[in-house]
Amino acid sequence: MSFLLIRAGNSDATQQVMFWLLGSLSGAQWRLFVIIAPVIIIAVLFVTAISGRLDLMSLGDAQAAASGVHPGRSRFLVFALASLMTGAAVAVSGAIGFVGLIVPHIVRLLVGGMHRRVVPVAALIGAILLSLADVAARTLLAPSELPVGIFTAAIGVPVFILLMRRNSATVLA
Repeated sequence: MSFLLIRAGNSDATQQVMFWLLGSLSGAQWRLFVIIAPVIIIAVLFVTAISGRLDLMSLGDAQAAASGVHPGRSRFLVFALASLMTGAAVAVSGAIGFVGLIVPHIVRLLVGGMHRRVVPVAALIGAILLSLADVAARTLLAPSELPVGIFTAAIGVPVFILLMRRNSATVLA
């Protein structure tokens, strides 16, 4: 990608590639928000509504099946909804990394593992984290704007490493 950016010679093309690689909220428009907000809100509400299934699935497929949950169908449904939400968000902001990787783990530490709590709180905390990263991206080197993905990665990489170290210590203990 770096080679292509250097060879492009077109600053507009380079800026567009950087937008999609690192994400940005600078192109946010109310008309785009009106399009994707219902999709994301309905999907979050639906995932929250089936949170009991997710809790059973976290016990294992056999336990979930014994409780009347079809793990394969439920897993497909959750993946489809997550893909729909991710696609809607990426369509307007580009790929902004680490928010979806670290926020659920942080939220589980705060509210426990019940999905009924995790899903809506993760949506709220993710929005707050992204908003703070966007403010930093817009103000740190003003009047220039840095891609917001740089800030989410700067937060996400150390947190992700800490979570991995914590989980590996738990597994080894």
